[in-house]
Amino acid sequence: TSDFEGVYVYDGKKAIQFTEDFGLPSNNINDILCDKNGNMWVATPSGVAKSGNTGFTKIDISDDVIDNNISSLLEDNSGNVWFGGFNGKIYRYDGTRIKKFMENKSPVQSMAQGKTGTIFFRTEENGILIFNEKEFSHITRKDGLSSDVIRSLIVDSNGTLWAGTQRGINKINFDEQGKTRIHSYGFSEGFKALECNSNSACFDNDGHLWFGTA
Repeated sequence: TSDFEGVYVYDGKKAIQFTEDFGLPSNNINDILCDKNGNMWVATPSGVAKSGNTGFTKIDISDDVIDNNISSLLEDNSGNVWFGGFNGKIYRYDGTRIKKFMENKSPVQSMAQGKTGTIFFRTEENGILIFNEKEFSHITRKDGLSSDVIRSLIVDSNGTLWAGTQRGINKINFDEQGKTRIHSYGFSEGFKALECNSNSACFDNDGHLWFGTA
């Protein structure tokens, strides 16, 4: 991503720049997604665009003409693309139409999908939203999270959800009845840097989980 310079693609020899002149809604980029078909999706403060033959085409979010500030993107297992709004709104695009699901009181900064199709939404100050293909639920500090400020979300090969927060790391499991079990890792577990940084979690080839700190 870049700051007011659009996006760049490196073809192995040189960098090629794409800006509003090529169809981007804005040159300020919040997120980038490459879908299963190789299409590029770009989230900006002025909406979402999808790559085409010669540039980008803006996706119309007709529900909200005034504020299209999209902060995060996710392609689910069915090929739908989800848009997380800086204003807390959540959308799903199936290639034909956009459906708005709910309005959250905090920006949706990133998303992750579990093995069973459940989608998890990372919010700035409102814990974790969960969509199980039928309805939304919500977990916060009241349910055992270390903090409602969520910095990163990642799902491991067993379907366990891991959250990097403002106050350590949470390991989150869900049983068959949907009940949540949360284990926290902080200073006493060896996590000396208390605060995780935004979108800085990944697994390496050996299955080790890495978290970046702030």
